[in-house]
Amino acid sequence: MNEENNENVVQSTEVPQETPIVEKKPKNKLIPIIIIIVLLICGIFAFLFFGTDIFKSDKGKENNNEETDTPVSVDEAIKFEGIYANENDKMYIHKISNTEFHYIIGGNFEGTAKVNGEKAKEKELFDENEYFEFTLKENGIEVTYHADENTEVAVDTGLYKKVADYSKDNIYKEAVGDPKYLETRHNGVFKNEDIELYVFQISEKEVLVKASNDADVLFDEKFEEVVNEINGESNFFAKSFFDEEKTAFILNFYDNSIEIIVKDDVLDYDIEDKKLEKNYKFDRKITKEEILKEFYSNY
Repeated sequence: MNEENNENVVQSTEVPQETPIVEKKPKNKLIPIIIIIVLLICGIFAFLFFGTDIFKSDKGKENNNEETDTPVSVDEAIKFEGIYANENDKMYIHKISNTEFHYIIGGNFEGTAKVNGEKAKEKELFDENEYFEFTLKENGIEVTYHADENTEVAVDTGLYKKVADYSKDNIYKEAVGDPKYLETRHNGVFKNEDIELYVFQISEKEVLVKASNDADVLFDEKFEEVVNEINGESNFFAKSFFDEEKTAFILNFYDNSIEIIVKDDVLDYDIEDKKLEKNYKFDRKITKEEILKEFYSNY
């Protein structure tokens, strides 16, 4: 009995072997969360940087404000544009940019002026102490010439009143003459060998004759018609520059040609003028546009 009990006791004291448990390492769930957080932070930073002004410097803001407050382009020169006249001379002004305009006064003085409000100053060419100044007035433009006391300018200064808007048609009317006279027989381009003369009537009694810019001679004369009271024939005469009592040139019109006669008994006679003493054949009709392009392109 005791032996059986002892066996049972021994059997009961044996520790049964347990199946070994393999522990699984838990997956790190923090990594995806960190990546998501980083992406969110980057997105917020990008939005703040590119979509707002938080990271922009004060200097940049000032520049932006200046660009916003200052108009991109203000047309100041247009206020001066037009055709003006005083008692003896005329002035032609057309804008070349929003702040600059080109002017020509009396047919001889021209240049560019910079606009500043109601005034414009001629841009320096040779001497910064000599320049034209233009001031807007209610009924025109006041022209002032700034220079030292011993310098004069051979053109009228003072108030020039506006007589017309600036346009090609008005330039012709004011600088050349009435375009209706282009339909008379006293108009056209006439040629003799290498000399080309432009002839165009500008008023009831006046004709202009100009050598083309390509000619080897210079010629620019205004002829006035004189009708012979005895036979009714008409001739055109150009007076001497120094003595208006004397004739320097005579212009005769024929059916299909013209003739220039040069007088050599005047003070302003130039031997080169004798080259013009010829008969010129009619070549073609003349137009207002051609006259402006050839002789008045700077107006």
